Amino acid sequence: MLKIEKRSNCNIKFIGALNIDNYRKTKEGLMMNKKVKILAGMFIIFFFIIFSTSSIAIAENSIGGIIGGTLNKFQNLNNTTNNSPEIFSVSTVYPTNNQTIVIKGIGFGTHFSFNGDSRFIEITDMTRNWSAGWSGDMVHLYITSWTNNEIIINGFTGSYGNGSWSLMPGDDVTVRVWNPQLSNSQNGNDSPAVYNLQVALQ
Repeated sequence: MLKIEKRSNCNIKFIGALNIDNYRKTKEGLMMNKKVKILAGMFIIFFFIIFSTSSIAIAENSIGGIIGGTLNKFQNLNNTTNNSPEIFSVSTVYPTNNQTIVIKGIGFGTHFSFNGDSRFIEITDMTRNWSAGWSGDMVHLYITSWTNNEIIINGFTGSYGNGSWSLMPGDDVTVRVWNPQLSNSQNGNDSPAVYNLQVALQ
């Protein structure tokens, strides 16, 4: 009986030791998992902060670039009164004196309407070798509107139709515009905007 009790006590002690050891390992495992979760959470928060900051910076730069570019374009359009002109388009030119020609672009400056010639605009028939609108030309232009972005011509006047001074279908035509506000424009030394086209059929 005594041997059996001793063995029983030993078994109890051994089982108790195992339980304590398992408890310690389980507790250490839980603490380790908790630390891992904390570290993972801190890493996720850190990554989110960095990503958010970068995204905000990129967005600010993009928005700033778009707004800045738009403002620059707007300022350039407003400042082209004193810049060299550029022609974007010229409406169809027909073989007749009675027509409306619209010149669109930037940097044309401003000028009052007139029926005659000046040092700031010239339409040349390169095929038939005559021009209208330039100082001294016998063929005149009827300018009804001249803004920084558009010039409207309501036909050819003066000696149009005399001799070879008329437009014919297929003639090569060159349009030149000077900015009246430029300092050298009175001498005709500044660079004009140039646009080439052909006379259309009636």
